[in-house]
Amino acid sequence: MRIRNKKKVSNYVNYKVSGIAKKALIPAGKTIDLPFLTNLNQILNIKDFNLGFLEVVKEEVNIKASKVETNKKKTEDALDKVKKEVKDYTDNKDNK
Repeated sequence: MRIRNKKKVSNYVNYKVSGIAKKALIPAGKTIDLPFLTNLNQILNIKDFNLGFLEVVKEEVNIKASKVETNKKKTEDALDKVKKEVKDYTDNKDNK
């Protein structure tokens, strides 16, 4: 999970991983990646998020990449379908 510090001073994120409390220092205005933090329920100082000092950064890059792949796949599927119909039509025309 990526977390951004919106304050002008450094701030800590306190969270739990496997029942063990951890903390990470985020410099002022910077974003850090915490791979072991997967759920907002793991965060101990959720009040900093509610007050707007910290925020979770959404990963838009992965979403856009998956949309491009699905659109590309749909286009390929439609093209394959048209090619198959043309082939079937030409094969049936030759048989007559």
